[in-house]
Amino acid sequence: MVRLRSLLFLVPLLVSEGSLATAGEPLGSLAMEADVPRVVVVPAFVSEAWIPAAMGPVEPPPEEEGDAELELGLAPMPLHEVQWTVVEGESRELLASRWGMMERHLVALNPELRGLEQVPAGLQLRVFAHDDERPTRSIGAPNKGRLQHGLPMPEGRYWELRERRTRTYGAINAIQAMVTAFTRYGEAFDGTAPPVSVGEISSPRGGPAHPHSSHRSGRDVDLGYVLLPGTEGEQWKQASAENFDVEKNWALIRALVDTGEVQTIGISSKLQRLLEPVARADIGEEELGRYFWRPGGGSAQEPILRHWDGHRDHMHVRFRCEQGNTRCRSRSSSTAH
Repeated sequence: MVRLRSLLFLVPLLVSEGSLATAGEPLGSLAMEADVPRVVVVPAFVSEAWIPAAMGPVEPPPEEEGDAELELGLAPMPLHEVQWTVVEGESRELLASRWGMMERHLVALNPELRGLEQVPAGLQLRVFAHDDERPTRSIGAPNKGRLQHGLPMPEGRYWELRERRTRTYGAINAIQAMVTAFTRYGEAFDGTAPPVSVGEISSPRGGPAHPHSSHRSGRDVDLGYVLLPGTEGEQWKQASAENFDVEKNWALIRALVDTGEVQTIGISSKLQRLLEPVARADIGEEELGRYFWRPGGGSAQEPILRHWDGHRDHMHVRFRCEQGNTRCRSRSSSTAH
């Protein structure tokens, strides 16, 4: 194994051979070629990861002078797998159930597990392998759709996945956007900010996700709010003016929106009012209408931040359909989120 700096778990993005995307360009604007994921490397925003030694030594990109935006470059090979780490030793059956997989699929991805009744803690196991016959794809509407061969959210330094990961699978552009945004958020505070709490996305095949009306097609994710230090539990607690970390939550929202892949973010209107002053100082009055409902702006407004009931303890992020995916429907088929 070779340790590669400045490269998080490589997450695929559908792009054509030789294409490049600038850091400010929406990820979905990249073309699709034969449904084969190509890796997009985000040099400035990703942390360390282990990659197979078969890839050979990789030199870190040279540092750029000035404050110019870094480009996203293509890695030299497609992504073929995502790995998760076994937290504590348990049987193959229990581990597969915890990760939302059939035991036989886990063993097929990891032949070294054959003959092992107990899987030891600390082992990194494959949970996803690209299949040309079944490319990852979001199908249908958020509340009546499904997910084909969902891509697991990888582990990372700046975010935390739940212990039970049965609904930690998403569309390619959604996963890539989260990896990019969470890493930008973490590095903006030099690694001192609390990691982003990643809740439910979708199951590997999508479909009904009780008690949610959406979360069916790999494009919806629940994220815990960043709360101030000293808040009891500090994760998935109801946010208020007393415990809501305005600066860090705004930094997270801004990083998500800057990927160009966010369609809507559901946040309590009370928390939105807390965010407005820091947002105004950051982006200016003219840009506020892109994020917030503005008094007197009329009924045709479509700000990114929307008030959705039941979102005092987490934000709900909905990502766009991948460009070129004609089977994806951007809007819910009813008034349900």
